[in-house]
Amino acid sequence: MRLSAARSTTGREDVKRRAPSAGTVRAVCFALICVGLVLPLTLGSRLARAETPVDVRFTDIRDTSFVISWTTVTRETGSIRYGPSASASCEGVTLTGTANDRRGPSYLSTVHLVSVFGLDPGETGIYCVLPVSGGADGTPVAVTLGPTLGVTAPDNVYGQVETGGSTASDVMVYAYLSTDGRVSATVSQLVRSSDSGYFVFNLSGIRASDGGLLDYGETSEVVVWATGGMQGTASELRV
Repeated sequence: MRLSAARSTTGREDVKRRAPSAGTVRAVCFALICVGLVLPLTLGSRLARAETPVDVRFTDIRDTSFVISWTTVTRETGSIRYGPSASASCEGVTLTGTANDRRGPSYLSTVHLVSVFGLDPGETGIYCVLPVSGGADGTPVAVTLGPTLGVTAPDNVYGQVETGGSTASDVMVYAYLSTDGRVSATVSQLVRSSDSGYFVFNLSGIRASDGGLLDYGETSEVVVWATGGMQGTASELRV
């Protein structure tokens, strides 16, 4: 799997960053028009039940929403059941909410992505979520919603993923910021065939690990990686 990325250097007022002229782009290591970084293809290990959800990740956690993604060894449908919880323990929690893969309830893939919006934070802001692929349930996992934040100006990092010399499809791309020994929460994007392998992340609203807005600067690094289920994975690229 081939992954390349570049970062816009256009600043924003609430970030401690010196803003160059609008529209300039700093391509660190590899720009999109270059050959890019060739990364090894790493296949997932085969499980007793190939449809069992693995590599489950929560990303893009906001005050009323979250994204959950996972992979399977075989092509399966994807969905979740979820419900509010009084604590991080999911034992005995009733999961009355349901949501399907963003591409539809009958879509088959080894990469699965479900977005949930319009949640009520309640007293704890904790939800328990059960990923389901095909006929196999995963393990219930807890996610804590973040605080409400305002709107910020865009600060984009973008790139492209290729598999076997072709633009990638059904690949999850993840990113986080590393700054002064701290790391942000993770954001994600699904790359579909209609995207021609391209992805864009807006860093301006990226959150710290506690859910608040993360202050970052010129020396901060964007760490990007990708997984395509049985298509393989691209290890971390720092921008």
